[in-house]
Amino acid sequence: MKRGLYLCKQNYNFDDINVHATGIAKKILSQLKVLNTNGLDTKLVNYNFTDVSYFRRLLSFFFTKRVYIKKISNIDFSGINFIYVRRFSPTDRNLLYLLAAIKKVNQNCRIIYEIPTYPYDEEHTGIKGSIVLFTDRLFRKCLYKYINYIATYSHHDEIFGVPTIKIVNGIDCSAIPLVTAKAYHDDIHLICVAQFSSWHGYDRLIDGLYAHYKNNPEKKIFIDFVGDGDALQQYRDMVSTYKLERYVIFHGILAGDDLSAVFNQADMAVCSLGCHRKGIILSSELKSREYMARGLPMVASAKIDILTNDYVYVHYVPDDDSPIDIEAILSFYDMLKWREPRQKQIYNIRAFAENNCDMHITMRPILDKLYD
Repeated sequence: MKRGLYLCKQNYNFDDINVHATGIAKKILSQLKVLNTNGLDTKLVNYNFTDVSYFRRLLSFFFTKRVYIKKISNIDFSGINFIYVRRFSPTDRNLLYLLAAIKKVNQNCRIIYEIPTYPYDEEHTGIKGSIVLFTDRLFRKCLYKYINYIATYSHHDEIFGVPTIKIVNGIDCSAIPLVTAKAYHDDIHLICVAQFSSWHGYDRLIDGLYAHYKNNPEKKIFIDFVGDGDALQQYRDMVSTYKLERYVIFHGILAGDDLSAVFNQADMAVCSLGCHRKGIILSSELKSREYMARGLPMVASAKIDILTNDYVYVHYVPDDDSPIDIEAILSFYDMLKWREPRQKQIYNIRAFAENNCDMHITMRPILDKLYD
């Protein structure tokens, strides 16, 4: 049996059951499950630096190189066949030293480096973001010396001088329950689940909701926000300014049955509406996969990578900063109501997810390279 390591840098403890509710954690654990169930004995190694001050971490970017190697110094790399790395942010001296040390001991160790979002430079804003981006740009040009492949959700054949493996973002559909709704509703509930940042673009949705209610509409539409993040306070302030408290609910972070309860009230789910703000024109975000696994139609701006042109369960809005046209969403919902019963709709969407974005399918190109 081949042996490998899955390296990631997440600021939480995977032993904490609450962590498993986050999208990234669920994805990492699902990838690990697929590797292990396909005959690849893979151990997770997470670099969690929440107990280290930002200043100390900043210094380590430039002046140290053994931070990462220390954690796995007891591992005999000569017996490791592969290493799968989820992108470390930023690429720094410590990461390059770790990869170089592994290759020095075992030149045949295959290293695959996953970049979840590419290009990603626009994600780094502000003073801290500028420092992280400067560091990343300084060191990432050396990755080609140690990495065999970069796994990407983009269509690039090469990134940073490294050949790519093209994959799509996947989830473990078996771990996600279907919504329990049996019929359509007169009023519509939208759900938005995220670690809210500016590029999620839900300010556009709130602007659209405000315009909708200024006209005293007959049809009511409600929004459930689930999660937290840097943009959450902006959304709260907008809802307060527009006096939309009756129609918008902020639930905070939810997991398990509590999360499912909110999903069960939803008629549609909303993907990111601000991908253009970070230069993304083709979306592979995890939330679209979870929404489909739940059996929900979606609203999105950027084209979703796994959807064909004849996929009827998505409504695309303009990929810009304009307010979302709520009337167009209502018309889309009416079209779905006339098309088929709600339970058939839920089943069809779920079946599409199982056949196109389940982790056992999306990880196949990775498995092929590891067994090559």
